[in-house]
Amino acid sequence: MGLREFTGQALDSFMAMPVYIQLSSLALFLLIVISSIDLFRNRSLRGKKNSIHPNSELLRFCGGDQDKAGRLINHERRRAPQISQKKAEERALESYKRDRRI
Repeated sequence: MGLREFTGQALDSFMAMPVYIQLSSLALFLLIVISSIDLFRNRSLRGKKNSIHPNSELLRFCGGDQDKAGRLINHERRRAPQISQKKAEERALESYKRDRRI
């Protein structure tokens, strides 16, 4: 049995299913694909430690709380994964100032 025959039989058996089962299967498949993409995308950011310079302005605005500064930087990196650590830190500081109206 070749691939073409197998694919044809699989498609025929899928089409023979009731519509509600077809839709449920499709929804489950899409949910798995979207979850996998999201997990893969966020996994690269989750494990990274942010090396924040001790004299960083962001760290100063966060009252020396490195965890808080790291969360702000990670938020910016999730919004734009391609940006550098330095750029994420700058954006985090801008957002912090804007939110605090400083």
